[in-house]
Amino acid sequence: MNTCDDKLLFERESCLNCVMKHIGQARALMCETKKGYPTHVIFAMGHLAEAEDEALQMYPFVTEIIREERIALQDSLVLDKRYVIDFEDLLIKIFKIDEEMADEQLKEIRNA
Repeated sequence: MNTCDDKLLFERESCLNCVMKHIGQARALMCETKKGYPTHVIFAMGHLAEAEDEALQMYPFVTEIIREERIALQDSLVLDKRYVIDFEDLLIKIFKIDEEMADEQLKEIRNA
């Protein structure tokens, strides 16, 4: 029995605010890995994958940017050499779409 309706996956509208939320959560989890929770990197990769899903319908190029970072992180675990994602640079790349939005979002992130 298939519990996942494939039709729902393709009807999901993209939400850049949700993309940002998942990237923010991934960053928070990566910070936790430095505080003694090394397995949180797996949860961070999950949030990056969610960010990819959020962008896919309307912003496939954003999905590709995030995917490249997630795959680099994932591959680095196999090599036992942790890839460090520059989350600020990632957000700048994503929100170049709307520079005003990027400036506002980054101000909020820096002030958090």
